Amino acid sequence: MLMTENDLGKYQTGSQIMTRTFLSTSKKLTVAEFFAGEGQQNSFRKTSDRTHIQISVVCQHKIKNTRTALDIESMSSILDEQEVLITPFATFNVTNVKRHDPTTNPSVSVEIELEEYESVCEPTYLCELIRHQHKRYSRIERLMNPAKSFPIEQSYINLAIVEIKEQQKKEKKLRNAQQSDAIIGIFEEIHGAKALVDVKDIFETCKNQTKKVLVLGRAGIGKTTFCRYVAYRWANGTIWPQYKPIFLIPPRRLTESRYPPLSSGISYSRIDLVEKECFHHALSDKDKIYLREQFDKSQVLWLLDGYDEIVQNVPAHLQYLFEQLLNTPHHILTSRPYSNKLSYDMIMEITGFTDDNIHEYVKQFFDQITDESDDGSSTGKNLLDFLKLSTNIWGIAHIPVNLELICSLWADTDWSITRELTMTQL
Repeated sequence: MLMTENDLGKYQTGSQIMTRTFLSTSKKLTVAEFFAGEGQQNSFRKTSDRTHIQISVVCQHKIKNTRTALDIESMSSILDEQEVLITPFATFNVTNVKRHDPTTNPSVSVEIELEEYESVCEPTYLCELIRHQHKRYSRIERLMNPAKSFPIEQSYINLAIVEIKEQQKKEKKLRNAQQSDAIIGIFEEIHGAKALVDVKDIFETCKNQTKKVLVLGRAGIGKTTFCRYVAYRWANGTIWPQYKPIFLIPPRRLTESRYPPLSSGISYSRIDLVEKECFHHALSDKDKIYLREQFDKSQVLWLLDGYDEIVQNVPAHLQYLFEQLLNTPHHILTSRPYSNKLSYDMIMEITGFTDDNIHEYVKQFFDQITDESDDGSSTGKNLLDFLKLSTNIWGIAHIPVNLELICSLWADTDWSITRELTMTQL
């Protein structure tokens, strides 16, 4: 391969290198030297002081685990290349770095010898793989137009999370309300100004060593967004570095078609679950040993999204696995309020957007479509003015999915002469 001196700087004897993508290599040294720029040093671009901008480098990888490399020679269109793919997140120790004088060794400028790093105690690539997957949650797609998306930090906008005890009476009033005016009034009580809890501080109120939190929220309020936001922030190192790793698993995937019954007396384990749902490939014995160690050390946080979607439909042969998940010492479980029959010391609720969130969301929504409409920002302002005069619509706009629908309809329709709008018309 060709490297700059800056790239080469991280290849120091004793350092560790991790692959981030599939790395194409060859079992044949002459092939590797050719792709490294064999004998072409004199033709490479140089700086003003005649220093090569890029230099030719051959890396020799010593593989210990057959799962680390895929021999694809038989599938290659050029058999003589003897191509081998090294898989993502493989870790190697740099054992030797040799620089050659181009005048005496014209083949390549640098040879680097690497040996696969193996550790039962800490196979770093497992956590890195999960981090990589969680970073996919960096953006939230629009419901009405998936081609449009927002950074999750902006889309999340501090969804209000409050301790449930102060909400229970209001929720009961909302369920029992019959008149429209009463319903709107209770919406305002629930979604008005209140003390918020930052995501990173959720566990601060847990008095025990175990960290179990039940997070409730009605349909469309943002429970899945919340879980993805947590996973994304952990992947970027901004919260909870003590967990290695965080698994995000929707319990609704515990279906008979996905996990058919095993032989009599055998139950699925949490290892089986994460192998299928999180890694999507067979784990080695050493990987499984490592994960069991993390389970035993309570260094894994489980994000279990959607208790209400599975609790009534858990297949009998998966009931034990489901109970194992609910008994993990560190987890966050989300559910709709009416399905809650669990006993948790810490129960919180996502109540949706605050009044300020609505203003921020509408501004962001219409700022994004400004490229398509010259009056995008003024359209957003007109909607906010209208919402302030329409208390019935303002109440339901605190639910994120409702607000997106309202913004989408407002963007696609001329409401300039509209003075009143009922929820039915909307």
